[in-house]
Amino acid sequence: MVQTDPEVQRQYHDASNLEARKRLHARFSTNPNWARWVFDHLTLAADARVLELGCGTGELWAINHDRIGSGWKVMLTDLSPGMLGRARRELASLGRAIDCAVADAQAIPLLDETVDAVIANHMLYHVPDIALAVAQVRRVLKRDGRLYAATNGADHMIELRQIVRDVAPDLPFARRAGTARAFGLENGSDILAAVFTDVELRRFDNGLRVTESQALIDYVLSLPKAPERMTPARVDALRSELERRIDAERGLRITLSVGLFIAHGAACT
Repeated sequence: MVQTDPEVQRQYHDASNLEARKRLHARFSTNPNWARWVFDHLTLAADARVLELGCGTGELWAINHDRIGSGWKVMLTDLSPGMLGRARRELASLGRAIDCAVADAQAIPLLDETVDAVIANHMLYHVPDIALAVAQVRRVLKRDGRLYAATNGADHMIELRQIVRDVAPDLPFARRAGTARAFGLENGSDILAAVFTDVELRRFDNGLRVTESQALIDYVLSLPKAPERMTPARVDALRSELERRIDAERGLRITLSVGLFIAHGAACT
């Protein structure tokens, strides 16, 4: 039986937490074109079969609706029925068939060597057994198929982490990015090299310049353990420090360390 992470299931029961985080990036990113940039790096034939793991609300496809190949067969999966339901609603207006299915990346419900590309957009670090998920990806990919796996680096949002650490040191976000420890820009190549012969990292140039404290507070309150640990007193202290920094710096600048691994070729086992 594959493992599941109860905290991840709580976080993504529906789209509310993800939407709070997306709003921050949409409003204050210096380069808000992440979804378009990811599509720029896809190498797909006219009749490609594409699988996305952990599709969330299907935003990648909604933003790139004008670039979806007419001959592509696209399947979106997510472990959360709530998230997948939102994706179905978001993509219903596209006027073309995109299959959606609840599925676990550790047990992909497809036959061997049947997919041309797998997209894992900021999701592998949530999987309890990442090695198993990567092996599953390699199994379903055709021999010349590619994995496109996005993730963060260790210094992702480091400025905000430091501020939160002073206010709520017991919040997981305040510590070194757990996502980067599990599968990040620094160790992703080694993890993927276990099953792929060719692994390339391409970095996305971006950052935040935030001029409104509430947007950052909403972001923090959406994070794991925040509902029970961010007391009103802590929220007030966080707001005070954020507003001080925003005023002093004319907008708080926050590092975004983001990239896309492209992996292909079957490693010898």
